[in-house]
Amino acid sequence: GFYAVCGTGVHERGREGARFFCNRHGNGRGWLVIISQPTSSPGWTNGRSRGKPGDAMRTEDDLRRIDLAKQYPPPPRKQRTRAHLLADLSVNHVEKFALRCGFAVQRLSPDYGLDLEVITFDERGFREDGVLWMQLKATDALKTSRDGKAALVRIERRDILAWIREAYPVILVLYDGARDLAYYLSIQDHFAGHGIFAKLSGRTVAVPVPTENLLNEAAMREFARAKTAVFPPKRRLP
Repeated sequence: GFYAVCGTGVHERGREGARFFCNRHGNGRGWLVIISQPTSSPGWTNGRSRGKPGDAMRTEDDLRRIDLAKQYPPPPRKQRTRAHLLADLSVNHVEKFALRCGFAVQRLSPDYGLDLEVITFDERGFREDGVLWMQLKATDALKTSRDGKAALVRIERRDILAWIREAYPVILVLYDGARDLAYYLSIQDHFAGHGIFAKLSGRTVAVPVPTENLLNEAAMREFARAKTAVFPPKRRLP
C-alpha cells in the first residue's frame, strides 16, 4: 500500500488517500514523504491516524531504510582475483625454498621490474656479500615449446636490458599455479654473448625457461654460489 507521512505525525494509507493527503496537507505543513509499504507493517492503522511526533519519525526512518535497501544494490567492493592469488603463491613458493636454505627474502614494493631481493648467509649464519634479484611470473595456463623442453613467457624488452646491466644475478622465475611448480632462468647467462641483440627484437620478447630448471633448495644454493663468484671475498690479511 501507499502511505503519506508528514512531520506532524499524520498518516494516510492507500493510493488515492495518499494523493488526497498530499494535496490537502502538503503545503505549509513541513516535510511530506510518500512511502510504499505493505499494509501489514507495524505502526500503521487502517485509515488516518494521529500519533506522537517521535513515533512518526521513528516509523518513517525505519520505512525509508527498508525502501532504500530494496532500491539500491550493495556498494561495490574490492575483489581478490585469481591473478592476485597467483602472484602471492609465486612469492610464497620462492620464499619457502629460500627460508629452508637459511636465506632472507625482502619483497620489493613498489615493484620497478624486480620482485624479490634475496640475502644469503653462510653455513655459520654470517651474511654473504651481494644480493640475488628475482623477477616472478605466474600463470595457470603454462605455454611450452613444441618439444615441451621450455616454458615460454613474454617479457618487456626494456626490463631485460635493465636486468643484463645488473652486477649480481637476476633470476627469472615462472610459477605454474596448476601444478604448484616453478622454473627458473638466469638472465645474464641466457643473454650473454655477441648475439644478445638478435634475441631482443620487438617491444616484448618470448623468453624460453627450461622445464628442467626446477626451482628447489639446490637451485637456491646454486644461485648463492653464482652471486658470491661475482665479487669473491678478499683474503684476510695475516
